[in-house]
Amino acid sequence: PKVGIVGGLLGGGIGLAVMLLPAWLFRGGIGFGDVKMAGLIGAMVGLPTVGVALLLAMLSGGLVAGLLLALKIKGRKDAIPFGPFLSLAGMVTLLWGYDLLNWYLGFF
Repeated sequence: PKVGIVGGLLGGGIGLAVMLLPAWLFRGGIGFGDVKMAGLIGAMVGLPTVGVALLLAMLSGGLVAGLLLALKIKGRKDAIPFGPFLSLAGMVTLLWGYDLLNWYLGFF
């Protein structure tokens, strides 16, 4: 489905706002490049699926970070880039975002 101007602006604003909050609260944890990338991804995928993209990025990043910590490859203070997870989630959402959203909402 096509993303209209309003849906793109709202999605970009939501993506920007959701990532801006932790960047302000936890200085040094999330960079402003990640914030801008989340805003761009939100503008690309639009309002209904921006949540899918952000959720996929956070879940995949959290799983990989947990695995790296469990295997002692990274320590608690080591940086793990979040940009690759955002970009992968953006691509998956562009391809299958509405299908994933409908599948998830089918549980309710």
